[in-house]
Amino acid sequence: MLRHAIILLVLLLPAFAASAQSQPDIAALLQTRLDAYNIQTPRQTLIVVTDKNVYAKNEMLWFAAYIFSQPGSVKDTASVLIATWVDDVTNNVLLQKKFPVRNDFSAGNFLVPDSTMPGAHHVIFSTNLLHNNQSIGEYSLPLSVKTNLALDYTTALTLPDSLNTPDKTGVSIALIPTVYKQLMPGATFTYRLKGQKPRRIELNKLGKGLIYIDKKQIRHGNNTLYTTTHFNDETYALNIKLPATEKNEDTLRIRFYPEGGDLVYGLESRVLCEARVAGNPVPVTATLQQDGNTLIPVPVNAEGIGAFSLRPQKGSRYSLKAVWKNRNYDVDLPPALNEGVVIRIPEAVVDDTVQIAVQSNTPRNIYITMHNATTAIGTPVIAVKNVSNILMPIKEIKGIYTITLFDEQARPLAERLIFARYPQKAHIDLVLNKDSFGTRDSVHTTVQVSSSARQAVPSALTVSCVAMNRLSGDLRKDLESVYYLENELRDITLYNQQGRLMDNKPLLEEALLLKGWRRYRWQQLQQVSGDTATIVKSAVSGQLLRFEKKVKKPEQLVLIKDGNLGMGDADAEGFFLLHERDLLIKDGRKLFIKVMGKDKEGFQYKITDSLTKLTADAARNHTFDPPAVKTDFEEDLLNDMNKQERGKTLETVVVSSRKNFSAYGSNECGDYVCQYGILNCINHPYPFQKPVLGRTYMTNANNIPRTVVYQGCKDGPVVNTDYLIYQAREFYGMDSTLRKQDTEEMMSTIYWKPLVYTDDTGKLDCSFFTADLKGAYLLTIQGIAADGSLLFGQKLLRVQ
Repeated sequence: MLRHAIILLVLLLPAFAASAQSQPDIAALLQTRLDAYNIQTPRQTLIVVTDKNVYAKNEMLWFAAYIFSQPGSVKDTASVLIATWVDDVTNNVLLQKKFPVRNDFSAGNFLVPDSTMPGAHHVIFSTNLLHNNQSIGEYSLPLSVKTNLALDYTTALTLPDSLNTPDKTGVSIALIPTVYKQLMPGATFTYRLKGQKPRRIELNKLGKGLIYIDKKQIRHGNNTLYTTTHFNDETYALNIKLPATEKNEDTLRIRFYPEGGDLVYGLESRVLCEARVAGNPVPVTATLQQDGNTLIPVPVNAEGIGAFSLRPQKGSRYSLKAVWKNRNYDVDLPPALNEGVVIRIPEAVVDDTVQIAVQSNTPRNIYITMHNATTAIGTPVIAVKNVSNILMPIKEIKGIYTITLFDEQARPLAERLIFARYPQKAHIDLVLNKDSFGTRDSVHTTVQVSSSARQAVPSALTVSCVAMNRLSGDLRKDLESVYYLENELRDITLYNQQGRLMDNKPLLEEALLLKGWRRYRWQQLQQVSGDTATIVKSAVSGQLLRFEKKVKKPEQLVLIKDGNLGMGDADAEGFFLLHERDLLIKDGRKLFIKVMGKDKEGFQYKITDSLTKLTADAARNHTFDPPAVKTDFEEDLLNDMNKQERGKTLETVVVSSRKNFSAYGSNECGDYVCQYGILNCINHPYPFQKPVLGRTYMTNANNIPRTVVYQGCKDGPVVNTDYLIYQAREFYGMDSTLRKQDTEEMMSTIYWKPLVYTDDTGKLDCSFFTADLKGAYLLTIQGIAADGSLLFGQKLLRVQ
């Protein structure tokens, strides 16, 4: 019989330090390396939450950003956040906008660019703290853009497996009419890869067709299919990324993840396997084989995950025999070690104690450490002969930690991830004033935040209420899930058909086992030099020119914004700095620069902004995976954007022909008129047309309706909007002015409030009104409690 030893460890007691002088202190060595690595490689955890993740062109995106700096590695604080909008297909930068950061928090808003194509996009947020010309805080936010055009049809492109051949990739085209079963005779489809001449086909009377692309023509960097459909004088453009040609790209690939990292002869290991085709998980029928003989069946679920236990014996070959699409695969398991250790953690999602079973096929001394990116704690030496069961108390804060076994030469032997203090979570209780609501109805909710011990705790919250059809499950994220899971595990799905991963303990256990061997390379820690990294803040500077030539003497400058004047100086060569206080401005307004004195004609200036350039260049070099193709893609396109919303509101902000409406947009001062004729409308911040000098307009500035005569834009040269720092707009929603109007307001976001504080008892009252869009809405509360807990809560409400 194997001898089992139960060892209760009290970590890092002073007695241990005094009595173990002859033994290596692995935890102290690891802590030293971690400290040096963090000083040399400073980083911030930046997390951004938005009102929704499905948008239309010219729609407002609202966000709140949270910055968590690595303790000891970042001495300065970020003061500016920049958002860079990138098209996933073309990698073109469509927008850049900057916002102020105060106390590691930022909030803001911007319009979805008018040039945005329907499809997948990312907004990359970065702070202005730079190391080696890169931002040390970055967050990539995925989102989807649907068409807001009131067209008679929508185009759906799919890549069915049934059309995929060894030589060609098949693409299915379907025009989806807004009128059920409408025939579409004469519809055409044009397509091309980059560098190719466009090809055109006629679709059948149902608006459907097929094309095949030679796989030899589809390469990494040139795998975007540019398409345009034409029907009844209407044009719809849509791009799609095709899977780049790789050898055996349609082959089933199976990877194995032994718990702890390695199989060892004579020791039982728990093994997870992952089945994927072209990067997507697939269910397969599989059996575990020993020397060609079946041992046990291994069910592999729809997520591509299977599990089994194995005690490998010397001289035997082990493999997984799988069947996928009537093709047989026989995939070898990784070779087992002759000598080694196996770690078994029955439960990795724990509170304050973790149980560890350590097996070894030879007697050895080991050390155990528990660590994350900043903290390492460890045990005294443990003698392992056969099996040792160890109870390890946890005194650290909540989060994911790595359990690592070392030998006496401080070499890692096995590794496993755990989630410590998981049950210790704050609570959010939401109470609505009623169960269902009508249009333009009053909503009142009471929010109560309490600690894990059900004690009231004051908190800072972000509150939103959004139509459910604007929340794509594949793209959903929240502050707590990103901080604890995505930030640590990478490439992990936070929401699936079973709900939120953070709330599903069995799925979380599986994820920790699957991702458990090795989050970072030990070689990185061995190569640290200990040098302190240099962190700099980005700067904005300018150079004054006259008639496109350098100036020859200093000049005094006047900065004009929001009717206020500021002063600046250009040196003898025309150089000047623009400080953050100079660039900070209300959203939608402009900054003007003028040279003081007489005879000041012919002056120009050029601006240099290191943050804008660096982040744009970095965004263009990002690689985004094509979105997963859904089987019900056509139905999704019809349902994602609610018909009543598309038909009544979004179409009103679409200009069908700019040739007939040259005044579209805002003028150089940022002044505009909304679709209802209101100057600089706070409720419709979508530039519909330019104001006309001398014309009388309604305005609702400061939420006070009145009439004004537009005086025009006379302040002179304006600073490019990319360089300015914009204060967040106030979200008004269905305010008293809109509720009095007869025009329907199909708002998908009916409430947005970032960084709102509860009282000392953790209580917050929120009141707002529904709009005219009916359906299900999701009220979401997230933020940070005074005790450091991250908060998340949701409540469904219906508008009928």
